Amino acid sequence: MEGVLMSKFKIQGKYRASQDIAISGWDCGSEFEFKMVVEFRIIGGTPATMIDPEEPASAEIDKIRFFEHKPGSAPKEIEFPDFIVEKFTEAEGFKAWLFSEANDQLDAAEQGL
Repeated sequence: MEGVLMSKFKIQGKYRASQDIAISGWDCGSEFEFKMVVEFRIIGGTPATMIDPEEPASAEIDKIRFFEHKPGSAPKEIEFPDFIVEKFTEAEGFKAWLFSEANDQLDAAEQGL
C-alpha cells in the first residue's frame, strides 16, 4: 500500500494533454471538430501522517487552447468564449482526466517512451 501512496504524490509537475472534441448541431447536421490542448500543473498533496490527514493534490490549469484542423491546411487556433471553456473545465471528470494524463505521461517517462 505504501508504494501506491508514494506514486500518487510523485506526479507533481507541469504537463500537457490534448483531446479531440466535436461540436454539432442536432437538426442542421453541422459538425465541427477541434483539438483541445491543456497545459496544467499538478501541485500539492501530502500523505497522511499520525497527526494530519492526507492532503490531496490539485490540478491547476495554466492554459487551454483550441485548434480547428481542416484537411490540407495547418491547424488554426480558435478562441472560444469563457463560458464554453468553463463547460469543459467545470465538468465532472475533467480534473480526473488531467490526473490520469499526468500519470500516463509519468509512466511513459519512467519507461523511456
